[in-house]
Amino acid sequence: MHNIKRNKKVFDYLVQQVKRLNWNMDITDIFSQFIFSNLSVTDSKEVLNLVGDGINSTVLDNDTLLIEVVKMIGLMEVCATEDELRLLLKRRNEIKYGSDLTDFDKILKAIMTVPNKE
Repeated sequence: MHNIKRNKKVFDYLVQQVKRLNWNMDITDIFSQFIFSNLSVTDSKEVLNLVGDGINSTVLDNDTLLIEVVKMIGLMEVCATEDELRLLLKRRNEIKYGSDLTDFDKILKAIMTVPNKE
């Protein structure tokens, strides 16, 4: 594994968002319930090899998993409470993913590219 610095920053930011929302869920459970479920079968098999030692920043060496984590962070960024996040996660499950970008992907990309107010 090459554990890029960016992966550690993204992983740490995910943990920070979990704390900000006071989400009483273990990071492993978040991955298994909300992130891994959006991976393809091929990516899921590759991820199984990465998570053998537990969930940490090295799992983000898989680019598809990194993208799913960034999407999750994007959802967390726009939420003020855990309840809001759960509603968005429910909505996300209703959206069908395909090879083309969905409206959800476009909106999330826009959220991630707009700078925060300082």
